[in-house]
Amino acid sequence: MCSKDTQEPLGVVSQGPSTEAIVTKIQEFRRSYAEPIRTKSLVEYTPEEAEWIVEGSFNWGTYDPEAKYGDMKVDEYLAEVTMANGKVKESDLLEVYATLEAAVAADPLEAGKELHVIDVEAKVEGGTLKLTTQRVSAQQTPPFNSNALNTNFTGNHRGRSEFGGCILNSSDAAIQGRINAAIGALSSIYTVINVQRWEVRGATPFLPGQWIPFVVSDLPNRRIAALTFPNPNDLTPVETWWFNQAVFDDYRTYYTPESLPLSDLDQIFNTCLSPTAMTYLTQSTFNLMGLVRTNYVQNNAIVPLSCRVQGWRIRLSSNNQGQFLYRMGHNVTYTYGQLIIAGPTG
Repeated sequence: MCSKDTQEPLGVVSQGPSTEAIVTKIQEFRRSYAEPIRTKSLVEYTPEEAEWIVEGSFNWGTYDPEAKYGDMKVDEYLAEVTMANGKVKESDLLEVYATLEAAVAADPLEAGKELHVIDVEAKVEGGTLKLTTQRVSAQQTPPFNSNALNTNFTGNHRGRSEFGGCILNSSDAAIQGRINAAIGALSSIYTVINVQRWEVRGATPFLPGQWIPFVVSDLPNRRIAALTFPNPNDLTPVETWWFNQAVFDDYRTYYTPESLPLSDLDQIFNTCLSPTAMTYLTQSTFNLMGLVRTNYVQNNAIVPLSCRVQGWRIRLSSNNQGQFLYRMGHNVTYTYGQLIIAGPTG
């Protein structure tokens, strides 16, 4: 068992020098959108402004800091707009926003879920600005009332939610719930901009229920390989796969070694994590949120909003005919954003 990391600070809300200008642009855009008859506008936006305006308009008064529990669902919508001289006309952006809003409205949230946050990513391709809009939704009921990170566990947890075994409690859901309870919330938020979703990934979805290894980071798309983060305090050899009470502390997130070659009759569907393992993984995954913010987000005005943990299992062919190797772990997505608080509501 390695020593437990100390809890790292999550940072504070910071109103940057451009916040007032950003808010003004969002308000003016919202007023133009609300007009029953829109007059021709000479206003133009840079790609960065367009991203902030669409994102801030979607999140204005609808972002729910507490809708981050249970199964977090991500829905994606795409739109694009033609640019001229590197900028987007307001009239064109209004049409794109209307298209995206209609697509989101036509796709109802699952029962029991509320909107957590809208993330808009703008990418320039030639003379076109492509807007990828992700809607994150979840439940509002927190597992704990305290904003302090709770790392006390009394029972075993299975490695992932998809399959049973070990016990009813699943580690991915438990870790996600406790970290999100520790992040806390600000009730006076009225919009969010600069949303960034960074994923620490050990496996990539391939087909329904199937995963393939993810070992090379894809930073432009904010995906970091889990192997990037070995546990600096781990002084023990690689964990033994069959030892159910193993801590699995080789990395900062849950990432098992490969199993021995196994036949289909002996294949592994889940692991069993002890209370010691759960304590380590919860604290380490929480600390990693601050590390990703410092090393990759690199903006003090952008703070953690939520954490999503998703379990996976990889099945690979081995050199022994008819046998397979198995590995399990967690993909962890940290959502960050710049919170604009205690200001105008129009």
